[in-house]
Amino acid sequence: MKIVQNPIHSAPTCPRHVMWLMLFLSALVPAVSAHVMDGVVVAPDEIRVDESLDSITVQNTTVEPNADLTLKALSRIVLKPGFHAKSGSHFVARIEDTDADSDGMTNHWEIAHGLNPNDDSDANADLDGDGLANIQEFQNGTDPSNPDSDGDGIGDDWEISNGLNPLTPDQTAVAIVKLSDAGEDGGVGSYQVSIDHPLIVDLLINLSIFGTAISGEDYHALSGNILIPALQISIVDSVSPIDDSVSEGNESVVITVNSTDHPNVVVSPSNQTATVIVLDDELLFGALYVDIATGNDNNLGILAEDDGLGNGPKRTIQSAINVSNEGDTIWVAPGIYFETINFGTKRLTVTAFNGSDPATPLSTIIDGGGAGSVVTFGSSASWGSVLQGFTVTGGASVDGGGIYCNRDQTITNCIITGNTASRFGGGIYVKSSSVTGTTIRHCRIENNHSDDNGGGVYFSSSNTLKLS
Repeated sequence: MKIVQNPIHSAPTCPRHVMWLMLFLSALVPAVSAHVMDGVVVAPDEIRVDESLDSITVQNTTVEPNADLTLKALSRIVLKPGFHAKSGSHFVARIEDTDADSDGMTNHWEIAHGLNPNDDSDANADLDGDGLANIQEFQNGTDPSNPDSDGDGIGDDWEISNGLNPLTPDQTAVAIVKLSDAGEDGGVGSYQVSIDHPLIVDLLINLSIFGTAISGEDYHALSGNILIPALQISIVDSVSPIDDSVSEGNESVVITVNSTDHPNVVVSPSNQTATVIVLDDELLFGALYVDIATGNDNNLGILAEDDGLGNGPKRTIQSAINVSNEGDTIWVAPGIYFETINFGTKRLTVTAFNGSDPATPLSTIIDGGGAGSVVTFGSSASWGSVLQGFTVTGGASVDGGGIYCNRDQTITNCIITGNTASRFGGGIYVKSSSVTGTTIRHCRIENNHSDDNGGGVYFSSSNTLKLS
């Protein structure tokens, strides 16, 4: 280390805090002379500095290398030919560092961090193993003996590579997200916990687990903690369901991130909770619900309102018929349902909410859109089925544009209008004979058309039709 002086033509007034120069030297290391900028030597007994010191102490004021310092001359000092500092006057000196081995790192810095100022090979070494060479640590101002200079848990190398300041602590956010739901049929659910910056230490995350599913009964118990290993940004854990024989609908496992063991890691408020659904595989419904406004055909349909777990209403009537069991009742909310439905081989009751109210068909409409019979009782096996409380319109078929009956069905409190058949039964076609017959009760059948017979209703002479 050396001191070089910037001469001034006249001595400025001494600031109050500038006192007599006092230097503390090590007795074991030889002292060297200080120099002015243009090479004029100042008497070595006037200004001396020890190269082994990290800084110069002047009246309890610490000055680091590469800083300007105003000094007071103890005696007359020649600054350069024609200029001098009188005894008691002041001049400005710059404290400069040197690089003895020309490796790009100053002696002062190398000594301070345990490196050899006379060995240029240590510039490309990596003292702390963080991926930054010592010369890079010097250039970025980071600590070559500490892979995390600012103590925020993020390695210096990663911070520099990703545009962060390795000398200013940065917060790391932890978040959780569901990856997949679980199913009693064997599907394993999963969730992922992640951080937005990798840490150089393991991160322990505390979780709370609740929900409608019961740990140990509906799924195998989860730990209340999860560990993200050092230098990783995420970890995936699974929710393993336990199959049972109870029809209980879909249930939830709610995993919430509470806290971590690192002071610079915070929980993301927008991604703090993940909900894994355990899907039930016992389809013993009894009643199903359909709602064109709020439903989803991926729901089970066992609740009239959406619960966020997939138990809410279906969106289409046919979707509910497809998953129903023999004897079920399907409840349909008001709305216009653009579809055709087929009961297939099941004996079902499909009814609008308040299906017996004469006003209900005006608000609950099935519109076939010309794609066939709007309602089809698919086979004689669907005997005893009931359709209640709908407007049936927009049907177009060979037989039974509005409704195609196969055997012993009941149609009640419905409006059948605006349907066509190219042969029989523009509104309703009744096919098979039976003992009890088909019942049409409190229905209005109007404005339907058939190209052959039975614009309103067509039934065979051998069948029994009950009208009331």
